[in-house]
Amino acid sequence: MEARAWHSRQHAPVKGSGTLYHRDLAEGSAPEALYYWVFPNLMVNVYPDHVQLNLIQPLGPGRCRTHFAWFVEEGKALDLSENLAFSDLVQQEDIALCEAVQQGLGSRTYDRGRYSAKRENGVHHFHRLWVEMMRG
Repeated sequence: MEARAWHSRQHAPVKGSGTLYHRDLAEGSAPEALYYWVFPNLMVNVYPDHVQLNLIQPLGPGRCRTHFAWFVEEGKALDLSENLAFSDLVQQEDIALCEAVQQGLGSRTYDRGRYSAKRENGVHHFHRLWVEMMRG
C-alpha cells in the first residue's frame, strides 16, 4: 500500500486463468488491478478492461452498504455476469477479513496496541486522516 495525502494505492495481480481481465493486454503482459482508496469512503478499482467505483455508505456502528458502478470504454463489451461473480468473490474475501479484525478488536483480551506495519498500514493511514479532519 502506498499512502498519499488523501488517498492510498494498492496493486495486485488478477487471480484466475480465465478470460476475465486478460483482454486487451500486450503479449506477455500479466493482468494487474490497481486499487485506489480516497478518504473517507470512495474506492476506485482499475482493471485492464474497465473501472469500478465503490462508494461506502456508513449505516451505523458495525454496518455499511457498498454502492457499485462499472465503467467501460465506449464501444467495448463487458461480460457483466462474469464481472459480478469476480467482484462478489473479492467482496466476500474482504468482508471475512474485516469481520475477523472487528471481532478481534472487540474481544475482552484486546486493549490497544501498535499497528502491524506490514498488514495494517492502510488502517493506520485512515486513522491519521480521520484525526486530522476532526482537528479541523
